[in-house]
Order: sequence, then C-alpha cells, then structure tokens
Amino acid sequence: MIEDNLRHQVQHAQETVEEKMSRAMVDRLRHEIYLNEEAEGRREVNRTLMTARREFENEEERVERREENRLRMEQLREEREEDEELLLAVNALEHAEIIPLETEEARHQFIQMMID
Repeated sequence: MIEDNLRHQVQHAQETVEEKMSRAMVDRLRHEIYLNEEAEGRREVNRTLMTARREFENEEERVERREENRLRMEQLREEREEDEELLLAVNALEHAEIIPLETEEARHQFIQMMID
C-alpha cells in the first residue's frame, strides 16, 4: 500500500504538463459519467414511482366508477320496481269496477234503512 502510494507520487512527479492535463480530463470525464449514471438512476427511480402512482390513481378511479355504476344500477332497479308497481296499480284500476262515491254513499244509506 505504501509502495503503491510512493509509486503513484513518483509517476505524478514525472508527468509532463500535457500528461497531467490529460489525466485531469480523464478524471473529469469519469466523474461526469458517474454523475450521469447517478442521475439516470434517479430518473429511473422517479419513472418507477410515477408509474406506480399512476397505476394507484387509475385503480382508485376504477373503484370509484364501479361504485358509481353500482349505485346507478341500484337506483335504476328501484325506479323500475316503482314503475312496475304503478303499472300494476293502473292496470288494476282499469280492470276494476269503479263505484262512484255518491253511489257508494247511497248504497250505505239504503242498507241502513233496511236495517232500521
């Protein structure tokens, strides 16, 4: 380890200005590559998070739509049942013998007279 450090110091001391500039450029490029890779990693994580968030929001919207559809269907079913009941009542009235109120009262008076 000490030998490696000493060897590097000797090599650096013997480098020309051009070699030092070249090494500095290589170091800078390596650092930029590292930063780019790190940034790409963050972007990938962000893409993954955004995708997961969108999927979660879409699922929430699907659940809400299903609930709205269920409530709408329930309301339609209730309205249909009410319509059927009304239709049955109208049909019953159309086919029933309707006695006017005066006639019913007159009949009741007649029965009372007969009893007395």
